[in-house]
Amino acid sequence: MVQGDDGLLIENLAVEPKFQKRGYGRKMVAHAEQLAVCAGSAVVRLYTNSQFEENVRLYLSLDYEIEREEPLNGGVLIHMFKHVS
Repeated sequence: MVQGDDGLLIENLAVEPKFQKRGYGRKMVAHAEQLAVCAGSAVVRLYTNSQFEENVRLYLSLDYEIEREEPLNGGVLIHMFKHVS
């Protein structure tokens, strides 16, 4: 996680495949949101590759919004954000 002027950025979040579908990703995102609030940040930001459709669905289900999409190395990077305070 990186604290910036415009909020906290979750730079990388991954769950070992054998531990996926057990809620660990949700718990890590919730923890990052809690850290952001404690640090006085009003927004949490993250990005993911559009090919990781499950990630996009997860973040949308956690009330993240798509801010923008940008082409990157033949793919699409999806920038997302959530207001946390």
